[in-house]
Amino acid sequence: GDANSKFFHGCIVARNKRNSIVALKDGPRWLESPSQIREAVEVFFSRHFSVVHRLRPNLDGIPFPRLSLEEKSSITVPFTLEEIEKVVKESD
Repeated sequence: GDANSKFFHGCIVARNKRNSIVALKDGPRWLESPSQIREAVEVFFSRHFSVVHRLRPNLDGIPFPRLSLEEKSSITVPFTLEEIEKVVKESD
């Protein structure tokens, strides 16, 4: 019992050391304090996932073909096992 606990405790300590970030390079500078690292990570992800307003092309006046009722209903039908197997076998 105790030997296993000591072993698993050692595993967890080693894993935590591997998973910790002790320094982070932000452009030309190295960040080493936890507060600097936390702030850099927060800034990176807030910029990465922020909404970017881009100009989108205007498609007014371009005729797109419309789906028939039969076509509309066929796009919600689940794939058959045969269709899936065929695609898997044909893929590289």
